[in-house]
Amino acid sequence: MRTAVLVDETTSGARVGAGELSFEGDCPTLREIIRRRVFQEVARFEADALDSDGADGAGGMNAERRAKTAAVFEGVFRPASGEEHMDRGPKSARFQDPERQCALAIEAFERNGFVVLVGDRQVEDLDEPVTLAGDTEIVFLRLIALVGG
Repeated sequence: MRTAVLVDETTSGARVGAGELSFEGDCPTLREIIRRRVFQEVARFEADALDSDGADGAGGMNAERRAKTAAVFEGVFRPASGEEHMDRGPKSARFQDPERQCALAIEAFERNGFVVLVGDRQVEDLDEPVTLAGDTEIVFLRLIALVGG
């Protein structure tokens, strides 16, 4: 089993750890890596939503905890409109479809919304096997569209 360390990076150089993924084989395809990451993020997002729904016993988390977790969601997938903030109440919680989110992430990759670097090499083909050795770092570099371009 191989483990990959995931990192989100912006073009300004800001880096944020995005967790780890383990794979049975040594060479998952980039498509499989993206798919596994999106499924992991959706599961984490939904778990956080369920946790927040009953934290204060009155159908929602208390104000202090809500303030601490009110961060904007970051990740490869984007929650449905209006769900980017983790401080939603129980009636506003909508669950994400991981298959749909995966399709959107693949589409974003194909439109150059982000690139993926494994080690120092950019992987451009979704079906290319990616060799994992030790704790390979996989960087998801988010690209920002230029105004007018």
